[in-house]
Amino acid sequence: MFERAVTALLVCAHAPMYAATPLPPHVNGDGPLQAVIYFEQSGSTGAGGDAKVKTCKSLCPSAVNSKSCRVEGNPDRDGEFTARSWRTANAVTRYSEISGLAQDEGDICTLRLTVLRNLRITTFDGEASTLINVNLDRGEGTRRVIPGKPGAVAVDAVKGLAALRASGYADAGSARNAGYTCRLLRRTTADSVQEACLLDDKNAPATVLGMPTHMLPIADSMVNTALPERRIYTETQLIDFNATAPASVFAPPNNIKWKNLK
Repeated sequence: MFERAVTALLVCAHAPMYAATPLPPHVNGDGPLQAVIYFEQSGSTGAGGDAKVKTCKSLCPSAVNSKSCRVEGNPDRDGEFTARSWRTANAVTRYSEISGLAQDEGDICTLRLTVLRNLRITTFDGEASTLINVNLDRGEGTRRVIPGKPGAVAVDAVKGLAALRASGYADAGSARNAGYTCRLLRRTTADSVQEACLLDDKNAPATVLGMPTHMLPIADSMVNTALPERRIYTETQLIDFNATAPASVFAPPNNIKWKNLK
């Protein structure tokens, strides 16, 4: 991880040396490439499999289910994820792999830790944004069009920082993610501690592809003080400001069954 972070710093310290990035499994690497900002992240949704295991054990064995509860895989990993993202001024694609503890083919007495693959694409065409979410394992997706340009595409660092402070976040020092220093902000309430770390490093470029990068969020965390083991967080492991990807990384795969949003 350290070597990859150093590589990213060296790339940014010189004239652009664009490099192709690893792609989601459905994207063909052939064809012309375009410049992107590339991120690799890891974290947890804070789900935790303990509640699922307790439910399984309470139901199996029982008068209805004679067999014992069986758990395959570490339930503590339920909710852990890795993610890769590609960003331009008008598009963001995020491909994630999430560990989830689920019933095995409907058998409530068997829980298995599996990896779920998800794709989220946001594009902006000048007047409206298209938000696409796809479950790659099921081949199902939703598509929604909304007016305007959402924050996921256009990051206004000044407004974002002001909004955090207005909602109660205060400066709490600094941290490092992906080899860069970030400014740490923290909000503490009666039952939770929330943090955001915003890029604040002289070694990072000021703008990339027409987008400001100073104060770009690269880490976040939320802890419920009553359930600290279910911490929700995202940490950036790698940022490549001089990366490339095919334009098809911003398009969903073919043969997706689209579901209507209610």
